[in-house]
Amino acid sequence: MELLDKQKEALVYLRNNHPANMILYGGAAGGGKTRLGCIWQIQRRLKYAGTKSLIGRSKLDTLKKTTIASFFETTRLMGLQPHTHYNYNQQSNTITFYNDSQIVLADLAYKPSDPHYQDLGGLELTDAFIDEAAEVHERAITTVLSRIRYKLNEYNLVPKLLMTCNPL
Repeated sequence: MELLDKQKEALVYLRNNHPANMILYGGAAGGGKTRLGCIWQIQRRLKYAGTKSLIGRSKLDTLKKTTIASFFETTRLMGLQPHTHYNYNQQSNTITFYNDSQIVLADLAYKPSDPHYQDLGGLELTDAFIDEAAEVHERAITTVLSRIRYKLNEYNLVPKLLMTCNPL
């Protein structure tokens, strides 16, 4: 798969040996923001068995129509097959890989009934990708970041959160 120079540069920061733990990747439409997040998530899940990630956006419905559509196109381009390399459970909003690593799909919309995002409180994450972060409440981002601690010591990982956005 051919990557843009900007995507290659971002992947340097997303690699485990780089100390940066929050990476913001911006650009215009067609700049490969979502594709970068999908590639990174797939690579991490395949490399680190039994780890858990979150892919979130302000609305789950939008996430499924856009980000996850790109995710499945990326898996195809990487030669991965559904039901062989991964399974998608639409009811639980999870993608589970053959090595028991998992991605949780999350609705990060602000809800007055849960202003502190306690629904996310029980998650144990290894890393996370928030697509279109400018649409997501700051409290959701800080809550997701606080949940990134799962299996970090086991794999000697730096906590990582990738956020994408459009230019202002």
